[in-house]
Amino acid sequence: MQWSALKTRVKSFIASDVRKRIDFHVTSYRRSHDEAEKAWLTIDGKIVFVASWYRHQWAGALYTGKGTMARDGRNYPIHDAALPDIEEPEELELHRPQQFGDALRRYLNLKLQEAITDPDPFIRGLSLIDRRMDLARFPSLKPKANEHGFVKAMYQLRQDCGSKRPGARNRKAK
Repeated sequence: MQWSALKTRVKSFIASDVRKRIDFHVTSYRRSHDEAEKAWLTIDGKIVFVASWYRHQWAGALYTGKGTMARDGRNYPIHDAALPDIEEPEELELHRPQQFGDALRRYLNLKLQEAITDPDPFIRGLSLIDRRMDLARFPSLKPKANEHGFVKAMYQLRQDCGSKRPGARNRKAK
């Protein structure tokens, strides 16, 4: 599925009061590797999340005083001893754009309850801004302190949105 079609389909799942404030972006460079270089999310035009191939690939690398990556004799990046050993860059919330895109594709086929309990933070975050979300249930889904930043950002966005605040009942005037 092309990016524009995927973006349109995912945005159709987002609550209307949130949809106008959020946008998804992706970029690739012609003379780069085969994959997308960066995916990012904006709220009110401000970047709140970035998934970068390069940040993911080079997590924990040592940089020189000139800002270039230090390399060994075989041209492999040297690990920065001042940083903890990183087995998975995702531990530092460093994701590849493909992980974000894969989550968006998977989300389209999930029931809301499955999305809420999914281990993928992108899917859990999207469930919080989903138009199918029961607003009375929303407060019980408040992220814990150690939750992924994407989930926290989506919770805050939905909580801050307009007159349809999650947790508040919408009543028709008689």
